[in-house]
Amino acid sequence: MNSRINLVLISIIFMMFFSVLFAINANSESIEDIQAKVASGEMSQYEAIEKAKELGLSNSQIRDLAEQYYQNEEAEQFTSDDFELNSTDEDNATYEENCTDEEEITDDNEEINSNINETIDIEEGYFGYGVFQGASTKFTPSKVGTVDPNYQVGPGDEITISLWGDTELYYEKVVSREGTIKINNVGQIIVNGLTLQGLENKIKKRMSKAYASINPPSGNPTTFIDVSLGKLKPITVFIVGEAKNVGSLQIDSYSTAFTALYYSGGSTIQGSLRDVQVIRNGEVIASIDLYNYLISGKKNRDIRLQNDDTIFIPHRISTITLKGEVNCPSIFELKKDETLNDLLKFAAGVKTTADVNRVQIERIVPFDQRIKTDSNLTSNLEVIDVPLMNKDSFEIASFTLFDEDIITVFPLLDEQLGYVSINGAIYRSGKYELEENMTISRLIEKAQGYLPDVYLTKAELTRSHRNGNVEFMAIDLTSDITNDLILQDLDSLNVYSIWDLVEREFVNISGHVKLPGKYDLQDNMMLSDLLFKTSGFNDKHFWKRTYQKSGELIRINSETLESEVIRFNLKALVEGDSTCDIRLIHQDYIIIRKAPEFEPQEFTTIEGSVFYPGKYFIKKDETLSNLIARAGGFKDDAFIEGINFSRKGLKVVGDYRKALSGNKNFDVTLTDGDSIYVPNHPGVVIVNGLVNNPGIVKYQKGWSVYDYIEAAGGYHLNADKSEVTVYYPSGNAKQRCFFSTPKVTEGANIVVPKDRPKEDINWTNAIKEWASILASTVTTIFIIAAK
Repeated sequence: MNSRINLVLISIIFMMFFSVLFAINANSESIEDIQAKVASGEMSQYEAIEKAKELGLSNSQIRDLAEQYYQNEEAEQFTSDDFELNSTDEDNATYEENCTDEEEITDDNEEINSNINETIDIEEGYFGYGVFQGASTKFTPSKVGTVDPNYQVGPGDEITISLWGDTELYYEKVVSREGTIKINNVGQIIVNGLTLQGLENKIKKRMSKAYASINPPSGNPTTFIDVSLGKLKPITVFIVGEAKNVGSLQIDSYSTAFTALYYSGGSTIQGSLRDVQVIRNGEVIASIDLYNYLISGKKNRDIRLQNDDTIFIPHRISTITLKGEVNCPSIFELKKDETLNDLLKFAAGVKTTADVNRVQIERIVPFDQRIKTDSNLTSNLEVIDVPLMNKDSFEIASFTLFDEDIITVFPLLDEQLGYVSINGAIYRSGKYELEENMTISRLIEKAQGYLPDVYLTKAELTRSHRNGNVEFMAIDLTSDITNDLILQDLDSLNVYSIWDLVEREFVNISGHVKLPGKYDLQDNMMLSDLLFKTSGFNDKHFWKRTYQKSGELIRINSETLESEVIRFNLKALVEGDSTCDIRLIHQDYIIIRKAPEFEPQEFTTIEGSVFYPGKYFIKKDETLSNLIARAGGFKDDAFIEGINFSRKGLKVVGDYRKALSGNKNFDVTLTDGDSIYVPNHPGVVIVNGLVNNPGIVKYQKGWSVYDYIEAAGGYHLNADKSEVTVYYPSGNAKQRCFFSTPKVTEGANIVVPKDRPKEDINWTNAIKEWASILASTVTTIFIIAAK
């Protein structure tokens, strides 16, 4: 008994010690892996930083590790101060500030966020500056397609070399810091500074010495070579002038001036959007007018940047405010030769409601035109009213504008005059021209008279006075005095219907009729009249599906306000028996029912690897196995486990091989609208998630989950190995657990999730807690043993 207890205690202690040891080594092994990959060149500094952040390390911890690493490597050209931290995952820009206090970093971030919010508020009224806010992919260039022919190869670029023909080889070489690559049997080649064409010529020339079939003396090569660029090195550019973030910026070599402007945060409102300059080797090689992009979407002058380029944002040229009846009122920047015509183009033109005869310009008088007295300046400001359009050409006037001008385009102020309006129970409602001494009777005549349900005793005339007051007059249209009343400008006459005052009487019919709904109750309307209008019983097929023995009329008792049900012989009524007919009253509700023995036809669809795919009528209680048999059975390449069975947009999960082998417990009863698709054998397994090379792997009988993960490049650094899930073609899923691993079948989908971030563990407290648990466990075991 004691030996058994001792064995249990030893097992518990061993498992706890192993758990502690595993937890302690987990992070250290991950850090060592990262350091090893940096040392071997498999991982860049920036990738290493991101991986360290995913492991939960702070900025100061990352910097300490970097300093320790470079001291161990005795690297002369690097120090811990040079180890740059990426500010975000989306942004490749480096933030070169040597911060060691995490609290200071937090305070700085709060201040930056506050400044950003203030900037956004200030920029709200300025045209174009919001283009630099939003998703980081807004100006991200495409990383596919051909490389610029003038691109110069340099350290960090990846070169891909392919040989095919008599000799087949494939190399991926990264240019070293010295600007060289090394190829087996060829040796070291200096490639720094070469263009793509020069690179291909040089490599071909060098490799033809080792492989004579590339360029034989006969002139008929039997080995062919292709040289291209893979991943390209990052470049550093400088942002100066009126930029939100002045300084150096590291971006990929595909980037253009637009990309750099976005990553740097763009221009402040003091900076110009009309003359952004790209400077290379001390010369301005491009001047970009961002208004061209904002107005037309065309990046005409955008150029691809090179290492050490400078983007200079000068001070804005002018500040012109445009408001009023324009499509895009805002604060614009105009060049010296641009006029009012250009300004309105930037604002997408004027609205239809603009007054073309008046545009107002508020202007600060230029220095040379100001009038000085002994001590005061007078006439500093002036207001100019100009027409919006030239009368001769009907084009926008080309007025010269000055800095700080405020332009207002006024709306049309004249209201529409010379008309009266009428609406209500007349044949033609609307506006009518006001004739001289026009009367109410004349207006009604122009509106083609009253409708039959008109209520003449009272109408309403609304009169709008020029001082803004509105007068309402109740009039009697049966009076000659009223009909001879002279109308005035903007008068509006409303003629009431009797139904505006009294509820219109109605009846309802629903159920098995072709036109169910609510209908106006007409004088002396009978039940047969309503059925003739709405039922569709003259269609003999529709009539056969109707419950002919009885219909129901639900009527509200006007005295007790209770509902009563009146049954009637529908067949006799339809055949013309007047004794079954009923006179309808207000709010009667008629219900016609469908014949209980009638059932609508139901269909299902089967497609894919069966002999007779298509749409099938399904019988009562028909199952999936019956349908497969009616469709001629499966073809030889049918993948039964992968049958896709959907019902009302949802996937039906099941074991279809068992269902089709005669096991009624797994068979599925079909319903109307079911859709079945029988696929062919896929012959593959899909591996997704946190693996190094996710994708499709050929199915290998007997392979385990781990075999397929290894075939997909193995686990990613951040993979959660304990949560691997296998999704089967039938829709079922199984997850890996401690004691078992799911079997992998053809067509399965293996998903490796991302590891959840691990919390920092206080090992002192954890060991105390585990020791307490261990002591309690031991005590419990001894108590049980003593009994």
